[in-house]
Amino acid sequence: MKSTVSKKSGFTLIKKYAAIYALLFVAAILIMVDHYYETPLTLADVKGLSGVDVEKSEVGFKAPGFTARNLKGQRVQLADYRGRVGLL
Repeated sequence: MKSTVSKKSGFTLIKKYAAIYALLFVAAILIMVDHYYETPLTLADVKGLSGVDVEKSEVGFKAPGFTARNLKGQRVQLADYRGRVGLL
C-alpha cells in the first residue's frame, strides 16, 4: 500500500507558491506591455544632441584623447591605456 502523505505535501507546496508565481507572471506581462507602448527614438531626437563634441578620425590614425570616470569614480585618460586593448 502506497502512502499519500508525500502527494499531499507536494500539492500544498505547489499551492503555496502558486500565488507568487502568478504575481511574477503578471508583473512580467505588465513590464512587456509598458515597453511595447514606448515611443522609439527618432533621428531628430538623436540629432538634437548637439552639445556633444565629436572629433572624427580616419582608420589607422590615433584616437583623440579624452578623460572619463571609471566605475570607482576615478578619472582616467585614454593615454593611460596606450598599447593595451580596451573596450569602451
